[in-house]
Amino acid sequence: MRKAAETAPGSASDGELLARYRAGAAEALAEIYRRHREAVFVYVRALVTSPAAAEDLVQDLFCDLAERPEAAGRPDSLRAWLLVAGRNRALNWRSRRRVEEAAVAAAERGWFAAAESGAGGSEAGDPAALAAARELAERAAAALQELPEAQREAVLLRIWGGLTFKEAGAVAGAPLDTMVSRYAAGLAGLKARLGAVVSPLAARAARGD
Repeated sequence: MRKAAETAPGSASDGELLARYRAGAAEALAEIYRRHREAVFVYVRALVTSPAAAEDLVQDLFCDLAERPEAAGRPDSLRAWLLVAGRNRALNWRSRRRVEEAAVAAAERGWFAAAESGAGGSEAGDPAALAAARELAERAAAALQELPEAQREAVLLRIWGGLTFKEAGAVAGAPLDTMVSRYAAGLAGLKARLGAVVSPLAARAARGD
């Protein structure tokens, strides 16, 4: 009976539960989830402000733990490790969300159209010019959304954010040479979708190097 009590999931420590799960005891992970899911969800929910997004992020976190329990190592506090992992996922989600929102805002504010009209001298208030600007904004938003996430982020940080490659790399958590290559690939992708419109934008991004 004493041995049964010691091995009951509800009375085991987090470290013991992790060890048991690594040894093949699926009920150990269920107990970890029961103990910590609510605390992790509340924390992540506060960071992303979206219950649905928080739910997805927490579920993904526990699914990853199920697939790669070794990623947790042997933490002094499993809850603390889960909260850190949840925070990282929430911050990554917020970063992706900001990039997506920036893509829409950039197109709506006409920075593609503004760069083109600056060279061409279209008159403000010209109905034809405004219609062309709106069409270009729609194309720009679509083209930005079609880029791979890392390339889209690099282009937006450089052109819309006005950051240097070094600054953009600090924001994205990527080395300078990686940001340069992502930016170049992103511009190539935009040029394929939008044509010569990209050229004046690339010139704008040269400032601050």
